[in-house]
Amino acid sequence: MLVGCLALFAAAAAGTANVLPPQAKAGGASLSEWAKRFFVFDAAIPVVNGSHPALDDGDVDCSVGQTGNVWFLETAPDIAGSFERRCSIPSGTRLYVPVFQWFCAPEIDGNPVAPCLVEADAAFDEIEVGLTVDGESFDDAALEAYRAETGAFELPLVEDSFWETLTGLELDNSLEFGADVVGVLLHPLSVGAHEIVVTYAADAFGFEGTLTYRITVTPGKR
Repeated sequence: MLVGCLALFAAAAAGTANVLPPQAKAGGASLSEWAKRFFVFDAAIPVVNGSHPALDDGDVDCSVGQTGNVWFLETAPDIAGSFERRCSIPSGTRLYVPVFQWFCAPEIDGNPVAPCLVEADAAFDEIEVGLTVDGESFDDAALEAYRAETGAFELPLVEDSFWETLTGLELDNSLEFGADVVGVLLHPLSVGAHEIVVTYAADAFGFEGTLTYRITVTPGKR
């Protein structure tokens, strides 16, 4: 058992052909910083006629809100159920894939960020997550190396923000926020078709979900 755990840790530490190792940086930023940037990206896109990258499924536009050479994939519209998104991205683009997040926002849940983040350890003990990239699978033990905390920060919100839609609350133009996130950075994928599957389940919390991305990488950089 110990040998198996060490092998999983070594594989995660080294990364793979598709996935950067957890200690690697992209654009000079660590996984912790990319996790923070993901929430800023997500909150900067307003919900328009019920549409938002985190709420849509089927054929979607993965370029919405994206800048630079690292693009963000999104979370599922519901923590339970199976969802699929299909989109195109330009070649040479790295991807940040959020697998699962434990978020903390006092204005939403009434709990200060610091103690809320401490609770994440117990929560993650109950949650099984998984990731498959073009048939290469990472189980819960391997993904543990890809957990990163954002720390507490002010999350800017646009009008008609995703967070207002999610909670049904009237929020100001920012939130005190923090998160413990399992997320990975991918090397640029080759031109052609790719499949990324995220899974998560927790009997204790009563949810199980799958999000599949079917991505076509097109020639030519953005």
